[in-house]
Amino acid sequence: SGVVVNQSNGQPGAASQIVIRGTGTLTAGTNPLIVVDGFPLSEGSSLNSINPDDIATVNVLKDAASTSIYGARGANGVVLITTKGGKAMPTQVNYNTYSGVRKIVNKLDVMNPYEFVNYQYGLYNFPEDEQLANTFVNRYGQYEDLDIYKSIEMQDWQDEVFGRDAFNQTHNLTVTGGTAKTTFSLALNHVEEEGIMLNSGYKRSVANFKFDHKL
Repeated sequence: SGVVVNQSNGQPGAASQIVIRGTGTLTAGTNPLIVVDGFPLSEGSSLNSINPDDIATVNVLKDAASTSIYGARGANGVVLITTKGGKAMPTQVNYNTYSGVRKIVNKLDVMNPYEFVNYQYGLYNFPEDEQLANTFVNRYGQYEDLDIYKSIEMQDWQDEVFGRDAFNQTHNLTVTGGTAKTTFSLALNHVEEEGIMLNSGYKRSVANFKFDHKL
């Protein structure tokens, strides 16, 4: 309750914005302090630096008493994340992967060149405004000659800019195990995500190693 998580934009790999207890400032940032396994992330870091499959628990501290231990850094709340660790068990290796394709489902209907110049003619055709009418002629030609636009090939910029199917894939490899005194966990994560918009995409490789030993 009181926690809102929004993706800042649709760009691949875009950071999520977390707001706890609502916006309490007009000029300063609203991002909470993120603490992973007891270590605060540096300012400007986001949850994108953490592999979701490595997360064991997430706790949100939003009252003043809980955040006071972090000082001014915890003024916007604190998100405590604990990652998975090793267990006293024989060494276990797990690998999982998944992939998918994204594409645009809703496109805007646009005019072809001939429809467009006819629409412009309706905007410029004011007999009492000769200068405006001349502007149309200078830009598109005489109205009697507009049939030439029927032979011009249509170019839909939606297809040009967003015209590809974006492929994405994720790979996770974990090695865990240990004894009653010593446990370990190694997690490797690789993400490749193409954007529907050309020349956009996101790649991330994360390694997480935890080793615990009881003296």
